[in-house]
Amino acid sequence: MTTQLMTNTKLPTGKNLATSVNPEIDYQFDELEERFKKNEFKLDLVISILESHYGDKLTVEQLRIFASRLSKRIHAKIDRMANRNRTAILCWYTENWDKIYSLIDEFIPSQIHKFENTEKDNSNQITNDIDPSDINQLINYH
Repeated sequence: MTTQLMTNTKLPTGKNLATSVNPEIDYQFDELEERFKKNEFKLDLVISILESHYGDKLTVEQLRIFASRLSKRIHAKIDRMANRNRTAILCWYTENWDKIYSLIDEFIPSQIHKFENTEKDNSNQITNDIDPSDINQLINYH
């Protein structure tokens, strides 16, 4: 087993990617860097829309799950690199954004639905609260 020297490289938006002296990994990095540069102008917008819609930062696994469902609907294959790398899967979203944008509500749960569910949970708690003006409730409350 050979040891590979790893160095960190920053892409223009501050994303860190690891490169290696291994030619195959260098090729993959170059391919990812090229893909990133091609989508860079729209990538931050796509990320902010996805995160604001979802209400939180999406994990790589969540991005993969949503992309898998979306890819079947829009007939866009998820490439190997996108399945293995956060930046690449975000590039996949960006490359297919024109088809994906109209389907976001259908495939990615929104912050609004989370708020509605939380509100329903809170309304259940309100009905279980005690009435401070009722002495019997105050005495028997544990």
